[in-house]
Amino acid sequence: MENTITPKETIHYFQQSEKPINEAWYMPLTTRCRGLVIQRDGYRGLFNNGDIDKWTQFLLDKIDDATFKIQHPTSILDLGCGSGIIPLWIMAYCEQRKITTIPHIDACDISTLAVACTQHNTEKYKNIKTILSDILTDDYFQDKKYDLIITNPPFAAGKKTVREFFRQGYEHLAPGGQMRCVAPTNKWAKSHIAYCETIGSVTVVAVEKWWRVWYLQKS
Repeated sequence: MENTITPKETIHYFQQSEKPINEAWYMPLTTRCRGLVIQRDGYRGLFNNGDIDKWTQFLLDKIDDATFKIQHPTSILDLGCGSGIIPLWIMAYCEQRKITTIPHIDACDISTLAVACTQHNTEKYKNIKTILSDILTDDYFQDKKYDLIITNPPFAAGKKTVREFFRQGYEHLAPGGQMRCVAPTNKWAKSHIAYCETIGSVTVVAVEKWWRVWYLQKS
């Protein structure tokens, strides 16, 4: 019997699925975010296979021109890439803003389905690489340092896993690099921010009723 997931199954970041890709399960999607229209494919059964989730939307809302035109990141990591919406949004944003210094983007996930979907969606971009990894434990990341890391962690995986995202991400920041983070208020946002303050410099960018956005910076 072919080893495929059923339509009702959902693969989350923290589930190390090795199910093969079924091409028939790709679904064309149109995502709108901050005036940008992004065409991509979702994958049936992959977590958040529909429109952009609201936490990622809030996170991207706080990335502005200064991020690219003043800080000039040359290396970016999407930590927990899902279907690849963040790398696609970055490329669309750079094109719209006529940003000529295009960064290299790594996108990683623990799910083979997520990595395959991101690779499928970003295959036309030579500057985007996908990596299968449990957070940043793969050998590929051993000597990697990033100017910018963007993450919407898998809160359903629990506080310990989420904090590993922050800890490992911080370890892979270049000097002066930033890790942009988001957390729902009801998923220990204050606690996560307090933890980040124990490992680096924290700037809270936005505080709303339901969510908080901050960045963790390495000096």
